[in-house]
Amino acid sequence: REAIADDRDGILALRAAAFGETDAYKREPAFWTWEFRRGYAGEATIFVAEAGDRIVGHIGFIPQHYETPVGPARAALAVDGMVHPAFHRREIFSAPTRHAAGSLRGRFAFALGLQIRKASLGGMVAGGWRTIDRLPVLVKPLSFARLGRDFGLPLPERSRVRARSPQVRSITAEDLALLSTDGTAVRQPRTSAFAQWRYVERPHTTYTIDGWLEHDELR
Repeated sequence: REAIADDRDGILALRAAAFGETDAYKREPAFWTWEFRRGYAGEATIFVAEAGDRIVGHIGFIPQHYETPVGPARAALAVDGMVHPAFHRREIFSAPTRHAAGSLRGRFAFALGLQIRKASLGGMVAGGWRTIDRLPVLVKPLSFARLGRDFGLPLPERSRVRARSPQVRSITAEDLALLSTDGTAVRQPRTSAFAQWRYVERPHTTYTIDGWLEHDELR
């Protein structure tokens, strides 16, 4: 079924059972409220599976604004797919994802999930979703010397100051109103509303934000 606000504590209890201490801050009500109730594009749509009086399966869809070559589109991003460990291999995850696929049709132009766990991908496919593409993640070390020291190599410390462009400076939440979002690709624009929600209002995380300013626009 579709979840309601009163399901919050049951959902957080399921997260504790499914993930333990991994990302423990996500079990706090303030974080849940920020992620699912106060999104920059509106409240999330959540689907849950129940057994008796407890929630044993979950998947949420956070609304997002996208730009496409044919105009703006309202989309939904799948997040937090989880199943209680006592209910694995009983289609507890594929059933909500299948129900979600039908329920979301008509509410959004498209829905997507960026699956980082194989178990979640399998449950989505079993629920009728399709794999469109694969997105590689490329990691670039900022300092090979620091990486070597982390592995115990006796490398000396060096102090180095990297020159910055005069157009780059630290910015504040007020600067986000200057953000420019030109472009024609299919993308989620990093608008001032998105950046405010994602980097300023997010609980338990403090970001230092630099910006490139050009002709009084934050590019």
